[in-house]
Amino acid sequence: MATVEQVRSLNANSGNLIEQGQFKQAASVLSRAIAKLTASALTLQQSTDANANANANITASVASATPNITLHANSTQEQIDPTKSEFFHQPFFFQEVSTYDVTTSTLLEQPFTPEKHTACSVCCLFNLGLCFHLEWMKHNKTKACLLVKAARFYEQALSLVSGSYVASLQPTDAFLKVLMPICANATHCHIQLGNRSQATYFNQRLVQILEFSGDCHPQSSQMFSFNAFFNSFPRNTADIA
Repeated sequence: MATVEQVRSLNANSGNLIEQGQFKQAASVLSRAIAKLTASALTLQQSTDANANANANITASVASATPNITLHANSTQEQIDPTKSEFFHQPFFFQEVSTYDVTTSTLLEQPFTPEKHTACSVCCLFNLGLCFHLEWMKHNKTKACLLVKAARFYEQALSLVSGSYVASLQPTDAFLKVLMPICANATHCHIQLGNRSQATYFNQRLVQILEFSGDCHPQSSQMFSFNAFFNSFPRNTADIA
């Protein structure tokens, strides 16, 4: 079974490659990370099923959105000015932290819990979408197939954050700062592809996250509020291009 450290290392390597402009190589590394996460998901499901059968009185507890996992971009934040930079360009990295008196290496060698698995999966899927998004930019915005792939991975990332997981989120959760760029980038993809309904949907998701977080993440909120406002106008960039 994959460990947090194995996936963290692959994601970190891919993040460095993205920052160096090596998007195809980064996508290859992220595919390996996601393969490990997929295998781990099957193991987690089997474990959950076994526990449920062993004790029918035990109900699944709703965990904190990112327990002991922190996700961050390399710099404090990248400013998104839709008139200059159309989407969020930075990969996300994650690491495990703990309040317990144990070594980091011991923590990282532990297998995934469901909540850690979700947080790491969302991060890796966002970064994979970003690879195709940036590769589209690299090809002078001419290959729509790259945007389709980017949008698909952003949407997969968001699909993991639903139901009880959403119910567990608090306005102060740093994980919201990852969901904001996922929504913003998915919106941008669909605007460029001419999918107005999908662009509106993801922009509304961004607005909902911004309203929920309130003033808890002022820098991110200010940045993505501008982005959401800009994308709220009934326009289709694909028609203009």
